[in-house]
Order: sequence, then C-alpha cells, then structure tokens
Amino acid sequence: MYSTTLYNLCTAGYVTSLAIFAVHLVNTRNRWLRLGVLLVAFSLLMQTGGMLLRWIEAGYLEVSAAEQAVGQKLVGWSWFVVFTQHPPWSNLYEIMVYMSWGVIIVTLMAELKWQMAWIRQLGIMLALLALGMASLTDASIRPLVPALKSWWIMIHVISACIAYAAGALAAFTCLFALMADKTRVPRYKFAGFALIAFGALLLAIGGGARLINEQTYFVKLLAMAGEGIVSVMDMSKNQGIAFLVPMPYVSWPLIGAVFFHLLAGLSILVFGLNKYITRIYAVGLSLTFVILGLIIFNDIRQAPLVLNTNLANHLVPAGPWFVSFKSHQWSFGLLLLVVVAELLIFLFLTRPDALRTRLPSVEVLENCSYKAISLSFFLMTLMLITGALWAHYAWGRYWAWDPKETGSLAIWLSYAIYLHTRRTAGLSGPFSSVLGVLGFFIIIIGFLGVNLGLFAEGLHTYGNS
Repeated sequence: MYSTTLYNLCTAGYVTSLAIFAVHLVNTRNRWLRLGVLLVAFSLLMQTGGMLLRWIEAGYLEVSAAEQAVGQKLVGWSWFVVFTQHPPWSNLYEIMVYMSWGVIIVTLMAELKWQMAWIRQLGIMLALLALGMASLTDASIRPLVPALKSWWIMIHVISACIAYAAGALAAFTCLFALMADKTRVPRYKFAGFALIAFGALLLAIGGGARLINEQTYFVKLLAMAGEGIVSVMDMSKNQGIAFLVPMPYVSWPLIGAVFFHLLAGLSILVFGLNKYITRIYAVGLSLTFVILGLIIFNDIRQAPLVLNTNLANHLVPAGPWFVSFKSHQWSFGLLLLVVVAELLIFLFLTRPDALRTRLPSVEVLENCSYKAISLSFFLMTLMLITGALWAHYAWGRYWAWDPKETGSLAIWLSYAIYLHTRRTAGLSGPFSSVLGVLGFFIIIIGFLGVNLGLFAEGLHTYGNS
C-alpha cells in the first residue's frame, strides 16, 4: 500500500522536526523555529496525502467486493457511492493515524496563536506516539461491516478525533498552568496529586482491578503465521478471542509501583514532607523505569512461553508462542506517555525556576486551555449528536448506555463542568486547570479503555480482536 509509505515519510519528518525544536531550545535563533514549523507543515501535507491515497485504495477494494456480491459492474453514481463509503478512519490502525493528524493540526493552530515551545514538542511527541501504536496494528484494508457503511462516519469520527486531540493538548497546557502558578499551587500538593495520578494510570495500564486480584499483567499471546505475527486465538470460547497470558517478571514490580505512587502521594498531601519530595518522587520515577525496562526486555527478546497441553489444544495457531510489542501496544504506548509526563514533572520539581522561565504567563496558559477545551466541547457535542443519529440508523436506537456512549458522555460532562466553572462560577485558576488535566484521564478511559475492552466490553470494542 502506497499510503503506508507516505505515513512512514511523514513520521520521519515529525521526528526530524522534533530534533530541530530541541536545537531551538538551546539556540533560540528564529530560523530553527521556522525550519521546524515548515517541516511539520510539510509532513502534515504528506500525511494528508497518505490518508487520501488510503481512501482511494479502500475505495477500489469496496467496489471490487460490491461487484462480486451483485455479479455486475458498477457505473455512475452507484460506483461513486461505493467508492467513497470507506474513509481512512474506519479501523483502529486508521483511527490512530487520524488521531496523530488531529494532534498535529491542533498543535500547529496553537503554534500560530501562542508559539509555546513545550506544547510544540509535546504535541509532536503525542502524534509520534499515536503513529507508533498504529505501526504495531494490522494495517490491512478490509471491506466495511454494514454498520459502518454510513455517511455519519464522516462527521462523527472527524469531530471525535479533533476533539480528543484538542483535549489532550489542553491537558498539558493546564498542567503547565499549574506549574507556572507559583503563588496558588504549593509544591507539595502538586507533587502529591501527580504521584496519585501516575499511580492510577499505572493501575489502568496493568488492567485495573484485575492486576490486584490476579497479581498478573496480562498481554496477548502471539505466534508466527505465514509471513507475519498474529494473535493466538482461544477457540474454547463461544467465539475466538485473543488469548491473554502473564508477561514474565512484570506483575509484582508493577503492583509495587502502583502502591508506592498512591501511598507516597497521600503521604505528601497529608504530612507535607517538603524536604523529601524530590527524593520520594525520584523513587517513584525509578520504579516506573524498572517496569518499562522489564517490558522492553521481554518484548525485544520476544520472550517465549510454554503452556500446558490441555490448554494448548484450544489455541490457534499452534506454537511456538511468544510475547512482543504487538502483545500490548496500547498499554505500552500509555506507559511511554506516563514516563514522559513523569520525567517532565521531575524536571519541574528539581529545577522549577528554570522551567517557569520557559513558560508563558499563567493567564496565557489558562486562556490557551480554555480555548482548546471550548473547541473540544463543541466537537464533542457534535460527536454525541451524530453518534446518536448513526446509532439509530445502524441499530435502531439513539442511545443504549453502551460503554463507549457512556464514556463519551463522561468526557462531555467533564468539559461542561470546566466551562461552567470558568464562565459562570468564576472558579478559574488551579481548580479549572485540575479539571482540564482530569479530562485527559477520562479521554483515556473513554477512548482507549473502552475501544480496547480494557474496562468494559461493548459495540465499539475492537482492539483485542
């Protein structure tokens, strides 16, 4: 597929621009900044071209499938309708590519308006993270299922992805606003809440209550089939589902890191511990790095796994079996995001003044967050309306409290509360910034958590197949 080639080229462009922006942090000449922004814009054009090309590739596939089904050639309007009904955001691979596209769009908008260096770098890193997770996913194009053959997919998914991208960048601007607010945000409270948040994220990465109850970090079992790596399916169930296995060496260190982050954060909030904040935080960061190292060690060596005979008889394809990055690309991507955010906060705790001098004023950051969340709220509203209409078209009902529907509503409500506190209640400042950061947690639960079946199964769950 030629579209994949363009995606690879745009990824290389984003990586190069990230390096150029890193140089600009040291050498503040404007030519470095202009070069980096132009490279990001050019890479975005390549990615857009790749999406259009994939739309064309999917269109020819849909036409071929339709002609085989009806037994005759399609012409005129019928050919056009079938050719255009498969946009390049119809499966998890395409969604993650499109999410990265949305993040870059929002990042460039923020760059043109505010020229904030940290947001620029983090936006590109988020886009690269989404592209990296997409690269570990099946990129093949298959005919759409009937429920997806609707024009509602155009407006619904477009608004959803841009809304999530705006919300993600708003969370970082809210985080920076809390860092820059020296008078209203005590250092110990910032560190305590950060440790608790990272503990909650590590718990989510491990599978939530399942990690605690079964003391196991589960990932998908893989095998070689033909020329590629495929998920091993458990055929003893009513339908074949991906077979999950414990990843070696990871479970107990992950449980320990979760409890340390939570207990350390609570201790800092209750007792202050100003003298020891940096040391405590450094221990938490070290535990996170230990987990990251153990996972990478297993993934790189493709740790082989042997199962008992009775269990192995239900699995397809046959062994040898192993684990790798494709066993848990989504939770691994989230872990990388935790590492980046935890490193950023560690830098702030150790050198707060050095970081604050590179940040805009609190008012500018809060204004940026407000506008980004306003955009996200508007698009989330559009997404909920078009999603309900699409659900009525596909399933005969507007709303059924499907986990994805509930998660989307939770995101919408969190941003509605944020906007209410800013515009009506007058609770701007740290309170609204905390709400903006929490909104990103809800996005993670409502998007990845539900789409991948990490927290609930529903009609939108397609990540563990």
